[in-house]
Amino acid sequence: MVILSGDSTLLGASIAPILRNNFQVYSFDDDRGSVSDPSFVRSLVDKVRPRAFVYCTPSFDPVACAYDPERAYYFNARLPAALAATCSDAGVGFVAFSSSHVFGSPSQSAHRDDDEPHPISTFGDSLALGESHIRAASANSLIVRIAELCHPDAWFIGGAVRSLCAGKRVTVVRDWHVSPTSLSDCANALVGLLLKDHHGIVNVSCAGSDTMRSVIERAAGRVSDLRGVDATSMIDEIDAVEFVTPYDFPLSAVLDISLLSRVASCNPRPWQEALRECVEAIIASGQ
Repeated sequence: MVILSGDSTLLGASIAPILRNNFQVYSFDDDRGSVSDPSFVRSLVDKVRPRAFVYCTPSFDPVACAYDPERAYYFNARLPAALAATCSDAGVGFVAFSSSHVFGSPSQSAHRDDDEPHPISTFGDSLALGESHIRAASANSLIVRIAELCHPDAWFIGGAVRSLCAGKRVTVVRDWHVSPTSLSDCANALVGLLLKDHHGIVNVSCAGSDTMRSVIERAAGRVSDLRGVDATSMIDEIDAVEFVTPYDFPLSAVLDISLLSRVASCNPRPWQEALRECVEAIIASGQ
């Protein structure tokens, strides 16, 4: 049995179906009990006695975190640390999610699972603080650190694809390196890690990496094929200092996923496949 909190969040709604293919899952959201209520959480954990408690933060949006830092630090650091401690006291494993955005300094190589975080944003800093506090609260914790999300509702790729579908120009930053992933790949990786009862921090992304310019160009090519328009001509590239955004994001956001392959026997699919799936989902939805 696995408990999944936040089943209506971007993370929870995406991973729940795949978890259910492998485990019995008790999922809940605020309509059935608040994850912020310690007595509810402890009662639920004692009653269900799950293999793991999977916490899906509602603050997995870098722009929203920039506008509401208090919410970001609560849901990405203070609350998961408290949940990890509760689970530790009950002898239950705890799972939380983090992001490649905990790294902010330029790097010539992919970031390893054990590299020291150096965030440059509220989003990245709140998650990095959460990583530290969760690990201090529970030796049986697992932190799944996700690379740049390739999802219709996620920043930046999903928004760029929706703009291209709407005939709008898209601006990307020069020399922005990413290793995209989808939440279905993340869920499959999580299943493998839970089956292996692995603890610690594990990087998760699809296989391969490229510049964001190349990623969006490939997406534009697929939009062009499906819509019969020339979306590839609607991409502009600028320097980072010219990019207007309320959110500082890392230009080096590539994750080393070699540990994932070793400990979970997981072979993530190429990022190009996840991107194609994302583009087709956005077009099918009419966004």
